[in-house]
Amino acid sequence: MTDKKCYSLTIGSRNLSDSTTAQPEPKANLSSRKFSLRDERTIRKITARYFPEGSTILEASGSWFDQSEGRFIREQSRQILVCAEKREQLKGWYNELCYAMQQKSLMLVELGPVGFINSDPPKLVAIQDQVKATKTTGTQKQKPKTTI
Repeated sequence: MTDKKCYSLTIGSRNLSDSTTAQPEPKANLSSRKFSLRDERTIRKITARYFPEGSTILEASGSWFDQSEGRFIREQSRQILVCAEKREQLKGWYNELCYAMQQKSLMLVELGPVGFINSDPPKLVAIQDQVKATKTTGTQKQKPKTTI
């Protein structure tokens, strides 16, 4: 059992569309903000340095209201999932991300305790063998019991 908690940090892109973006955007969305390939690498490099055990980075999209223009600005965003024992351990990481990505703020959410579900390889093999036997013979075997 681990005492770590899972945190989600959401960061929006800082660059307007140009030839250095990670993915092309349809013409209808040219006002959308995107991540450059350099920014993608920066996020991964900073995150890997603070969380060498691993992280998950999800691609997303979002928007924010630009008061000076009186409209919502659509942008690509990244949701980064990390694990830490204490929220304070995230401070250096999100401060560095804010600085590197020229962000005024980032959204950080504490998702809760980390739990892992480990499979039991011998039981998995037995279950797979039962499924194969059922498919080849067409007979229904007793449903395998699994525990989590």
